[in-house]
Amino acid sequence: MSRPPCTRVSHTTYPWKGNGPSTCTGATWPTRSGARAAPACLLSPREAEVLRLVAQGRSNSEIADELVISVETVKTHVGTVLAKLEARDRTNAAVLAWRSGFVP
Repeated sequence: MSRPPCTRVSHTTYPWKGNGPSTCTGATWPTRSGARAAPACLLSPREAEVLRLVAQGRSNSEIADELVISVETVKTHVGTVLAKLEARDRTNAAVLAWRSGFVP
């Protein structure tokens, strides 16, 4: 199944875009399929926040406490982030986030 082009504009400020609305331009990284993916296109704002916390080395319970959600919800978000980024595990996702500039 192919993903439609990203046209959504978020009014959340993302670190890789500076201040202002996020679009599909910004930090990109190669996926295993060879495509270059922009986090704003792939991740929801909540998933982006979870990835930021994963990249900071936070555990699922620490992420749950900070975002005031259940650990099961964190696990769901982490699984979705891994699938969308085609990452092998949370360490690989964190490395992708750091190398792309997604995490300052």
